Order: sequence, then C-alpha cells, then structure tokens
Amino acid sequence: MKIALYAAAALACSVAFSSAQAATHLTPQQCTSYPFVKTAKAPTHAQLDAELKLLESVGYHPNVSDNQYPHQLNLAEARLRAKFRAECMKPSPHKSGANSAVQSVGAPAS
Repeated sequence: MKIALYAAAALACSVAFSSAQAATHLTPQQCTSYPFVKTAKAPTHAQLDAELKLLESVGYHPNVSDNQYPHQLNLAEARLRAKFRAECMKPSPHKSGANSAVQSVGAPAS
C-alpha cells in the first residue's frame, strides 16, 4: 500500500515539474545568446548546461534509456527552434515579415 502511495506521489510530482518546465518562456537574455546566436569561441560548460536545460524544457529526457537517441534529440531541438521563433522573433513594425529581435539563427548548437 505504501509503495502505491509513493509511486502516485512521485508521478504527481514529475507531472507537475514537467508542466512547470513546459510553461516557461525564454527570457530576452536567452533569446540573444547561445545556443540561438552563434559564437566565435567554443561554448562554455555553463552555456552547454543552459542548452541542456532548454532542451529538457521542451521534452528531452537525456537520462531515459533511448534506443532512438539522435531522433529524440533532433525532435527536442526542432521544438526549441519553434519556441525561439514564437517567443523571440517579433515582427518588425518597420518591415513587413522581417524579424527585429534576432535575424540569423540556426539550430541550437550541439
């Protein structure tokens, strides 16, 4: 009986945590920094850690045994790019269809 209660509590916590992560928005600082803006130098450990947290916020789970490893990572990167486009690239009031925030970004660096 206790095991079932612990399992239910753990599931509830993980669902709540996942929902909270999915609801977060990118900050202006995140919109104008790595991994969305290419850098001349190699990324720092802190930047790579931040990128992993962003990927996790859109559903990537690196600790799960995944026999489709690159596929799941690619899906998360695509979701992160879509989130970036939706939250960071605002249409410019001066040019129709242009983006004023950050114009030339590629996929998050791996």
